[in-house]
Amino acid sequence: MGARIALKQKNRKNAQVNEGMQKAEYVALGCERVMETLTSEYAVLHSELEARLAEKYHYQQVEVIQPHILTVALRELAAAGHITFSRSTTTNTAQIITTIEPAATHKIKTRVSKASASKRKLYGRYLSWNHATQRFPSGRLGPA
Repeated sequence: MGARIALKQKNRKNAQVNEGMQKAEYVALGCERVMETLTSEYAVLHSELEARLAEKYHYQQVEVIQPHILTVALRELAAAGHITFSRSTTTNTAQIITTIEPAATHKIKTRVSKASASKRKLYGRYLSWNHATQRFPSGRLGPA
């Protein structure tokens, strides 16, 4: 039974690669979509980027970018020097949050820094709601 479940999960994970496009083509598509998203948003969180690119109708196309393909695409873009991972703390919660930003920030540096600060602030607020306290043992949002 356990082997069957593992086989189904493996098949589901590789389903995107088996549908006609090769893995390299999906990675190239993922790189393209990441750069398109950064062009419009200036800075994103990894979870936000994953949600945007896995959404079927976001780009009015059939191809969605699965998380394992997105991870490979982000590694390739970082190695090529097209994106940077900016780690900084939030003002209120002092938690370290990583944002993904374009490496070339000529003429958009202020927009990138403001977008990055805004994303960190919102994500820090979400994490504080999710954090357990004495009053809210499961966090304000409750158990998952």
